[in-house]
Amino acid sequence: MRLIVPAIPHTVTNADYVACAFTQKVRKFIKMMSGRGHEIYHIGHENSQLYESNDVHHVTVIDNNILRQSYGDAYVDHHAWKYHGFSNYFKSDDLAHQHFNSAAIKAIEPLITADTVIVGFWGFGHKPIADAFPQTPFVEGGIGYLGAFSPWRVYESNAVMCALATPQAVVQCLHSWYHRVIPNYFDPEDFDYTERNAKEDYILYLGRIIDSKGLDIAIQATEAAGRRLLIAGQGQLSDLGYKHNPSHVQYVGYADPLRRRILLSKAAGLIIASKYLEPFAGVQVEAWLSGTPTITPDHSAFAEYNHHNITGYRCRMFRHFVEACQKVHLLDTLGCRAHGEKFTLAAVAPLYDDYLQDVLDVYHNKGWYTQR
Repeated sequence: MRLIVPAIPHTVTNADYVACAFTQKVRKFIKMMSGRGHEIYHIGHENSQLYESNDVHHVTVIDNNILRQSYGDAYVDHHAWKYHGFSNYFKSDDLAHQHFNSAAIKAIEPLITADTVIVGFWGFGHKPIADAFPQTPFVEGGIGYLGAFSPWRVYESNAVMCALATPQAVVQCLHSWYHRVIPNYFDPEDFDYTERNAKEDYILYLGRIIDSKGLDIAIQATEAAGRRLLIAGQGQLSDLGYKHNPSHVQYVGYADPLRRRILLSKAAGLIIASKYLEPFAGVQVEAWLSGTPTITPDHSAFAEYNHHNITGYRCRMFRHFVEACQKVHLLDTLGCRAHGEKFTLAAVAPLYDDYLQDVLDVYHNKGWYTQR
């Protein structure tokens, strides 16, 4: 196949933008699908850093001048998004998005062939590209957001696929055969496995510093359990109303790839107490690949992927979080690593190969009835 992968308009496809899960999906997807007989075209920023391979090609459609005009000098020069988060800057119809989509359409047009699939990871932010090529399949990859529009959809979990289904889809069995669940995927080279006896005595929170991620629960539960909590991510505790850090809490700032690797590998456990229905929560897989068990709610993607009492603990009440914090360090690190390896690039790539071919079979074969 020829796979065309548009980047995220307001970021740069490289490891520095590790805080943007969508950007990392683009970067990792290209590495994952290279070397499998496909021709891959990345459409994005001039400073993108891609996996080097003869079958991977880059086309520049946006640069820092456009990002400056859209978001200001501090966003570009000082990566202000590390401290304030991306959501304080971009809008899906801003200058950067309008420029990106217009330039991307012009760049993609001469690349279209009969075996082309466009794979987008930015939902409605990429819809103008899909609309410009109605005869070419546009796959929404790794859906973990509201508002999917394409008939060709890959969801990150059964939890989010079912949560976003209409009531009619439940009552009348209207689910599409081409709405597939393929989990998010990770490069094991980005993480260091650490055995239990080499862990340090802290529990880690790694993510956006926002209320919906349940950071207040993490702070309260670790305090009640008598455990030290390290917090890393975009934002400040003052954003949640804390005038000063609780005595058991250490805020370590934005976690770049190296700091992320170290924090995850040394943690006794990772806590994610999200109050909303998480579509995937990729940081838990990053923890498992590091040999670190997780403490999560017992809902959404957590119920699907976090194996209770094996790869971590799933919690319903506050006391469950406290108990989990007290004993998370006792779980088997090798078991966590083995579970995390189910989500590596090598493990997930065949699932995408199979699905993308199923989509092309609708255009060039017998569709759902195709036998291979």
